[in-house]
Amino acid sequence: MNAAEILVPTPELKAGDIVHTWGARVLLEGEPNRAHGITNADVYHWNGLVLNVEEVRKEGTVPLAWLYGLKRNTEGWELDLEAGPHWVVQGNEFVSWWVERSNN
Repeated sequence: MNAAEILVPTPELKAGDIVHTWGARVLLEGEPNRAHGITNADVYHWNGLVLNVEEVRKEGTVPLAWLYGLKRNTEGWELDLEAGPHWVVQGNEFVSWWVERSNN
């Protein structure tokens, strides 16, 4: 399976795309949430799994606390590193993203 890196407008993103943002490669999962924004443009947001978390951690472009949820332990709260690093990709029709998309 070969992948091409292409520029894709937000409304044309789809599950399985790998979006490049803030040094992260984010695999889009499921369907987007969609809401009507204040600019009269629909706003889309996708949940996605960060595939290159070690690179992101080394670069320091995104704090780890932004990639992981929290869980309670006996001493308080801690990052839930078992849940996997996630990121939200959001934008409207005026935003495009560099995307890895399968050529299949």
